[in-house]
Amino acid sequence: MSLHSAPRMLFRPRWKTLALVILLAPAILQAAGSLERQLQQIIVPKAELKEVTLDAALDFMAQIPVKNGQLSSPVNMVKAYKTVNPALDDTIITLSLTNIPWTDLMRYICETANVQCDYETNAVIIRAPAKSSPTP
Repeated sequence: MSLHSAPRMLFRPRWKTLALVILLAPAILQAAGSLERQLQQIIVPKAELKEVTLDAALDFMAQIPVKNGQLSSPVNMVKAYKTVNPALDDTIITLSLTNIPWTDLMRYICETANVQCDYETNAVIIRAPAKSSPTP
């Protein structure tokens, strides 16, 4: 091995790593949508929420796929709104729906509580609503 080939050997792995990241980027983006697609396939036969808190409703949602035998573990929920506005936890929700996709039920719960729902690779993130800037 000559002195001229040593720097080239150090340079090659960087390009391979970059190429690997570029090749995996679409797969990573696809995986983020796969949780939402998986949950969208789950049909909730009956959801009866009468004056429950947002916190209790989200706990209920996390358990639905396990109770129905569609997933082996509860859905990971990140309640990010608690760091911004913990009072949202006590928002009261009342819904009565039948034969509804899990994702639609989650959307209705979030709309009722005025929070946002985002699907990431391994978790559902519940966020406080984005503050709108005043229009001039």
